[in-house]
Amino acid sequence: MKLTAPILIAISCLVAPLVGAQQQRPTGVISGRVVDDDGRPMRDIEVQALFTIYEAGERRLVPHGNLATTNDRGEFRLFWLPPGNYYIEVNPLPSPYAPRLQPARRTLGYIPSDPDKSFVTTYFPGTADIREGEAVEVAGSEVDVRAIAVAALPSRVLRVNAVNAKLTDAYIDSGLISLRSVKDSLVIFQREQLLQSLGKGSFETRAGMVPGEYRAILTVRAAGGITYSGAATFIIGETDSYTIDIPVSQTKSIQGEVQTDGPTSSLFVTCVPDPLQGLTHLVTAQVRQNGKFVLDGVLPGICGIRIDGITDDRYLESVRLGNQDAAPQSIEIPTDTDDAKLIVAVKVGCSIEGIFVNESRTAQPGLPVAAIPAGKETYPELFRFAVTNNQGEFELHGLAPGAYKLVALDGMSAEMLRGENFLQKIESIKMPVTLSEGDHLKLGVVPMLKQ
Repeated sequence: MKLTAPILIAISCLVAPLVGAQQQRPTGVISGRVVDDDGRPMRDIEVQALFTIYEAGERRLVPHGNLATTNDRGEFRLFWLPPGNYYIEVNPLPSPYAPRLQPARRTLGYIPSDPDKSFVTTYFPGTADIREGEAVEVAGSEVDVRAIAVAALPSRVLRVNAVNAKLTDAYIDSGLISLRSVKDSLVIFQREQLLQSLGKGSFETRAGMVPGEYRAILTVRAAGGITYSGAATFIIGETDSYTIDIPVSQTKSIQGEVQTDGPTSSLFVTCVPDPLQGLTHLVTAQVRQNGKFVLDGVLPGICGIRIDGITDDRYLESVRLGNQDAAPQSIEIPTDTDDAKLIVAVKVGCSIEGIFVNESRTAQPGLPVAAIPAGKETYPELFRFAVTNNQGEFELHGLAPGAYKLVALDGMSAEMLRGENFLQKIESIKMPVTLSEGDHLKLGVVPMLKQ
């Protein structure tokens, strides 16, 4: 383990706490109530805490902690939340995975006071626009956010057609759709809702939507349990009904195994489609105690493989599909994967922790920190991110052994991270760190220089 020079240069970017870095600290709770637009409690509403991560330099919000369901008073509690800032997402739509024999509310849903509107996914303190949502700070105790009023938007009737020649005469068992505003793309956790079948691959649903550009991800189940999936972008204007044609392809089921020396029951394997394919539908599977998992609903093509739920310093080293070795960020799922097994290797890694201070040695909270692998400065998707807490402390866990440069990034987009100006700044960094397997580097108090 080598460490040279006592400084970090601040060029700074928005990043967020790494889950594994926080799991060993005391966790907190967010509690509150969900009410309709008349202030009445809403029962059986799903509530989820979201935290910020960075993928390839882009900000994303993903779920963390438990998925709560409101009781008859509209009350909920979100727990297992390490210290940090969280957005609260409220989903008033019935879960498509709930048992079919449920009270009438599961079928009809709650109705806003304005019959021409529909309740929609809402973010604390009560907005349908995630950009207007407010983060809730959790510091190891319980935070009561009181009542969250579910937002309602003008209703649109959507007729959705699954386009695939093989589906023309096939019996369609069911359909699910996920709708998301393109402007809210930072939320990668997407809700699905059931569609009403009209026959021959056509469906209908009603959703609250304002004018703008949307992304629809459709999944249908045909005879024999075969699933098809696809996505399309469409524009909503001022009219009340729209028809959307979505090309769909047959999905695959991939069996796999996580090979690691540590526990596996807390792990999740996620398949992330290549954005260039136009899809943003993540497929996730929980890993069993024996390391086995099954990814259902994967579309052929280029995708990345991600491991979530690691609470120590292990990291995703490599993936292999059948006889094909690939980088975790880019592996090709062929059309014929019936006999191909996905092997995911998780190895023992390293960690770094420290404190950022300014010239007057004052701790700098909320300062993003990145560990940039040597020789990979042009690949932001390989950067590892963390953020300083209220005491200016940061922790980077699950780092692969190797050489890194540490740097704070502020206000830089993914495009800027790939620019020549950024690369020139990286060349000036005087604090390289070399880590060996199992290293836990403590930097102590580290001065920070402004750009």
